[in-house]
Amino acid sequence: MAIIAGGGVFAYQYFLNSKIPMTNVQSNPNVQNSNTEIADWKTYTSDEYGFEFKYPSDFFEIGYPFNVTTVPSATGYDMSKGECMPVLPLPGFGDIGGGKVTINGNNYCHYQLSYATPDYQYYKDYYLTINKYIQSRFPYFLLSIELDSFSSKCGNYLPLESTDNKQKDSYSRCRAERSNIVQQIASTFKFTSQPDSFIFKNLDTYSNTKKQLTINGWTPIVQINQEIIDSQFPEIGNCGSGVNTFCNVDFQKGIYKNHLNVQSRNINGTLQWIVVGSE
Repeated sequence: MAIIAGGGVFAYQYFLNSKIPMTNVQSNPNVQNSNTEIADWKTYTSDEYGFEFKYPSDFFEIGYPFNVTTVPSATGYDMSKGECMPVLPLPGFGDIGGGKVTINGNNYCHYQLSYATPDYQYYKDYYLTINKYIQSRFPYFLLSIELDSFSSKCGNYLPLESTDNKQKDSYSRCRAERSNIVQQIASTFKFTSQPDSFIFKNLDTYSNTKKQLTINGWTPIVQINQEIIDSQFPEIGNCGSGVNTFCNVDFQKGIYKNHLNVQSRNINGTLQWIVVGSE
């Protein structure tokens, strides 16, 4: 399974003329989440991307772990308007189809890959969604968490004999169990950051913006051995002086970081720091 989050520019332009609307497809209603069981699962937490999910400690076999990466994000499909790409292109595998699923009230574009070798059957799931925190830090990339549901236990039933119904049933039950666990893992996925709390207005004074961010729990970072040119705002540091000087100011809230771009401007005869973005 892979969970991908973000929005931006995608390399696969040939999908632009074939949008499909999301449909309201829910996760498998037959999946029974045991709160007691999931409570005993391990928790994977990404401080960099601001999310977490739970998983059974014995689910991922050696050589088939989960991977966290960023990949180019999509253009031409506005997920906030309920649009999914009709197919997800995967190098080496071609295009795989998908549609909308809803997990814990959040909408995802879901794509599933399966492929076989003489001895094993492999399955991977891909989930795409939008997250403002990811977009603010990685505007041209998607977040991808790939969870491989390969199982050597299920592979022991392969290759299937056409006349062996017991073997077929055992393999089907094994695959269904793995599929249910994948959906349970997906049901625990959540973003742990608070992207909406980093609120600012372009062209507002840095003084006002800093005050509001501080109320929302963000603290400006003063770098070690940083030369201070403005005692009122030591976090701005020494990035020049005079009108139209640009600086970056970093803020931290717990494990999360963000930053502002500020510029010195002449306002009614007085130099003031003005917020000009967060790129």
